[in-house]
Amino acid sequence: MSFVGMFVPETEKKSEGIWAYGKSDNLPNQLLAKIADSGIATRCVGKLTEYIASDGFTDKAAAGLQVNPSQTADELLQEQANYAAYFNGAAFHISRKADGTIGEVKAVPFQCVRRKIGGDYLVNLTYGQTKFDKTKGKEYPKYAGPQLDISKLSTPEYKDGEILYVYRKTAANAQYPIPDYYAGIEDIETSAEISKYDLETVRNGFATSGIFTIVGDVDDETEDQYGKTEMDYIKEGLREFTGQEKNSEGLGGRKKSGATRWRKTPRDGYRDWETDRKSTRLNSSHRL
Repeated sequence: MSFVGMFVPETEKKSEGIWAYGKSDNLPNQLLAKIADSGIATRCVGKLTEYIASDGFTDKAAAGLQVNPSQTADELLQEQANYAAYFNGAAFHISRKADGTIGEVKAVPFQCVRRKIGGDYLVNLTYGQTKFDKTKGKEYPKYAGPQLDISKLSTPEYKDGEILYVYRKTAANAQYPIPDYYAGIEDIETSAEISKYDLETVRNGFATSGIFTIVGDVDDETEDQYGKTEMDYIKEGLREFTGQEKNSEGLGGRKKSGATRWRKTPRDGYRDWETDRKSTRLNSSHRL
């Protein structure tokens, strides 16, 4: 596993002109999914959101400032606090007045923003959706500061506004923020899996999820035309139930999609072990 690929998304997607956000360019959406799968992590993000937003702006005039047609500064802060809790960053869309000063400020879904190789930004609201549509992407220049030169207002580059992308840059994240909790993402995944296992156990009436029985002796010496013994075929089948990822011995690769019933069928004079899967409410996504 490459920690550079995971933690420092420095890979250029030259065909799209952007920096990839994580190895598969969808790290923010993966984080959203992992946290949503864990009740503990979800509550932690909620608490952190409350901490960041706190009681809003202390200055009442600033708190009530209308920053866009539907939000005050306080309301915008509440929205962005959640993105900051999830990703350690926030993104804003800036619109200008005729004199070049800031007219409106809106929140942009942080997971939908990518940094262009040249320094500007690409916003595509289909990032992370089932069907990603590359044509839905729209480019924006980076935030130009409190005052934009009036001569630039009508140019194609600035006519649709700018993107203010805020995060704390560290040695481990030059282009995008990587939340601190990502270093312990296995703990979040573990808490989610434990909850699923507990629920499955209760719904099964604390009965075992499955039993595998081998009737008769197993030949571990005689090889077939493929160079495998009967025991080899059994071990291959059992590996489907030993975990989603390989362990220290290199075994693993869970493929089970449901409760399994084993049967034996003859092949070339030997027994071949196969599986017949039936989905259940929980077992479809959880191991035996």
